[in-house]
Amino acid sequence: MRIKFNLPDEVLYTTEYQVAITDINYGNHLGNDKILGIAHEARMRYLRSKGYKHELDFPNNAGMIMADAAIMFRGEAFYGDLLTVQIGIDNIHKMGFDMFYGMVRKSDSIEIARVKTAILFMDYDSRKLCSIPEGFV
Repeated sequence: MRIKFNLPDEVLYTTEYQVAITDINYGNHLGNDKILGIAHEARMRYLRSKGYKHELDFPNNAGMIMADAAIMFRGEAFYGDLLTVQIGIDNIHKMGFDMFYGMVRKSDSIEIARVKTAILFMDYDSRKLCSIPEGFV
């Protein structure tokens, strides 16, 4: 059974990513292992746009931790392609949420991938899960 999920209707953040030569695999297209890295880059850019330096830059020693990830491959991307990456959040609960990333080739609007990461917050001193820091979501 294939993984299937929809992207949230509300887009919180949009960025662009140009496919680098190091993203290309032996099939001469964007490697499947690079998709999660692009999502991570987009997440870091989103956090910086909100004033956070990185994923551990929250009050009370709280930081993000990824609980799981799912990728739907939808199309091919090639060296030099400019991807538009949109981020949305859904399934918010006390300790985290699901973050979704839609990746589309800018030149022709072909969908390249959808990614979902389950984000939880952890107190890095006690090494235990904690509540979402106030004011983040």
